[in-house]
Amino acid sequence: DAPDAEAATMKVTDARTSAWNLRADRSASRHVVRLAASMACTKFVASARCKLWWMTPAWGSSGEDVPAETQFLLMELEDGAGFACALPTSGNIFRSTLEGTSRGELNLIVESNCADESAIRVDSVMVMATARSPYDAIHAAMERAQRALGTFELLENKKIPLSADVFGWCSWDAFYTDVTPTGIEHGVQTLREGGTPARFVIIDDGWQSVLPDKSYRKASVKDKTIPDPDAVVKPPPTTSAAPPPGFLAALAASFYWNRLHASKFRSFTWHVFRLLMNYVFFNMVKLVVAGMSNFNHRVYAVKANHKFQALDDKMKRTLSQRVLDKTLPKF
Repeated sequence: DAPDAEAATMKVTDARTSAWNLRADRSASRHVVRLAASMACTKFVASARCKLWWMTPAWGSSGEDVPAETQFLLMELEDGAGFACALPTSGNIFRSTLEGTSRGELNLIVESNCADESAIRVDSVMVMATARSPYDAIHAAMERAQRALGTFELLENKKIPLSADVFGWCSWDAFYTDVTPTGIEHGVQTLREGGTPARFVIIDDGWQSVLPDKSYRKASVKDKTIPDPDAVVKPPPTTSAAPPPGFLAALAASFYWNRLHASKFRSFTWHVFRLLMNYVFFNMVKLVVAGMSNFNHRVYAVKANHKFQALDDKMKRTLSQRVLDKTLPKF
C-alpha cells in the first residue's frame, strides 16, 4: 500500500458498469484510497475543479497527469481494449474526486470537509463503465450514476428546451462583470452584421434586481432618474484586505492571528470564542459581514435592475406583462 493511502475494499457489482462503495479500516472525514499504482491507458481526458465554481480540462497518459479535484476521467485503454469512464460522485455528506501523484499513482479522495462528519463506510463513491466507444462509456457511467444516486435524470428522459437548438450569446467573455446595456446592444448588432444573429442572450452578470436581506436594508429615497445606459454595472465594493492603520488595529490583528486563529480545534480557547461568536456577538458579526460583502443579497424580481431601465420598452415587447410583473417571494 502507498504510505499516504488507506486500506479499503471496493464492491464492484456487474461487468460493464460498476458502482463503488468505500469500506475503510477506521472512521475518518477524509479517506485516500489508491486505485492503481500506474494507469493502464494510452491517453485520457479529465475535468477537474480549478476554482470554487470553475472546472478545466486536462489531458495526459499517466497518473501524475491527473490533477487534484478531478470529477470526470475518460481513458482510452491499451491494446485497443476500448474506453473506460470513471465518475466520482457526491452524496449528502461525502464527496469524491480523483487525484494523481508524482509517482504515477491514481488515488480516490472521499471527504466530507468537516472533522465532525466521519465514516468508516460510504456508499456510491464512484461509478465506472467500459465500452468500445467513448460515447457509450460516458453514457453507461451516467446511467449507472443515476441509478446509484437517484438525484438526476438522463438527457433522454428530460424535456429539452427549444433554446438548445438555436445560437445564443453570453455576455461573460465579452464584458465579464462590466455589463452595460449599450454594450449588450452593440454585441447583438455585431453578431447580426456578421451573419450569425443571436436568438437568445444570456446577460452574465450584473443585471439582476437584488436587495440585501430585510434586516440589513437601509432606508433611502429611491432614485427616480433614468440611469445612463453606458454606466457599468459593478458589484458592491468590498473592504480592502489590508489592515487599517493605528495601534488599536494592530493590537486587534495581533490578537486574532496569535490567539483566535492559532487556537486548536476543540480547545478551551476555541470553545470560548465559539460561544461568544454564536451567542454574544452574533448580531454584530452579521452586520459587519453584511457591510463588507454582498453575500446577503437576494433576487427580489425578474425585472432587470435600474441600470437597464433604458431597455424596458424592448423587454415589454418580447415578454408578456404577466411575466414582467411576476416577482419572487420576499426574503
